[in-house]
Parts: sequence; structure tokens; C-alpha cells
Amino acid sequence: MTIWTKSLGLLSFVLLLSSCTGCKDKSVSDLDAEKAKQVPVHETKTYDENVPDACTLITTQQIAAVIGVDPSGISIKDGSNLKSLNVRSCFFRWEHEGVPNSGVLVQAQSNPLPDDFPNWSTTYIKSKIEGGEKSLDNEVFLYKPFNGGGIEGAYNHEMSKYFWRLDDQLIYTITFNLGADEPTQLAWAEKLASMIK
Repeated sequence: MTIWTKSLGLLSFVLLLSSCTGCKDKSVSDLDAEKAKQVPVHETKTYDENVPDACTLITTQQIAAVIGVDPSGISIKDGSNLKSLNVRSCFFRWEHEGVPNSGVLVQAQSNPLPDDFPNWSTTYIKSKIEGGEKSLDNEVFLYKPFNGGGIEGAYNHEMSKYFWRLDDQLIYTITFNLGADEPTQLAWAEKLASMIK
């Protein structure tokens, strides 16, 4: 063994020993506890407790009966997003007349600013009828009154959207992804909305 080899071995041993001297007083569990203190604890987000799970508002059998499809072909997917805690969404999907991923989106939403905007639900429906809704290319779609069994509502066949409220707390929405003429789609929406309580 040469002097260089012995020196390198001794130097490696000294470096290893010096790097561990600061740790010898702490157990592994102490180190884990220190790491846990350093990791920020994330607040668990939950949906507004007043907003029902949209997937429980209506059943696949009810949708199938109204639209005239086989309920066994309908799949359900929760479309809610924790970025919008006041909105719950559910997709009811199936292949409709040869078109895959057809279906119905059902939503329930509560007032996003209850302290600042107490008459939100009334204003929301009124603004759809009076001001409409802009598309991504700034085309304005005006809404008509919708009587879906609630206090008041608004709909636009081109957008395939139907909004209504049963009280001052929640607004419900049905959006269709089905090719249908206005009288047919409106009849579907009226029947489905009357089932959502």
C-alpha cells in the first residue's frame, strides 16, 4: 500500500466521521420529527356544505327514461373541482345515436360571495335573460325564461344550457351534449329539472 492510498483512506474516514458527529445525538425519529415540522401542512379543502353532490341529484334511470336510452349504458363521472368550492358537477355520459361521449352535465352552485352579494341567485337568472352570455369569440347568446319547476329560470337552446333556482340559496344547471331540436331539448330539461329537488 502506498502512502497516497493510506492518506486517501484516512482522509475519507476523517470526513465520514466529521460529517456524522453532528448527528450522533439525534435518533432517526427525532430527525423525522424535524422534517415534519418543516413541511407545510396544507389545509384540507371541502365543498360548501350547502351544495349537494350533483351525482346524487338525479339517477341514471331517470335520465334514461326522459331521453329514451338504456340506463346500463350511462356512466357517471364527478366533474367537481376543488378550485370552485361552491359548485358541484356531474357528467352522465353515454353513446347517443352513434355519437360517443354524449350526455348531460348536472350542476348545483351556491352563492360565491354571500356577504357581498346576498341576492345573487335572482340577479344571476335575470342577467342571463337580460344580458345573455358571451362565447369565447364574444358572440352574445340571449336566454329565454325557463319554467323547470323552480321559482325562475333561463335557457338557451344553442348553448344547450338550462338554469333555474328553487330558492335563494342554489342555482341548478343542466347542459346537454346531445343533438336535439329546441322543443325536444326543452321538454327533456323541464322533465329532468322537475325531478331535482
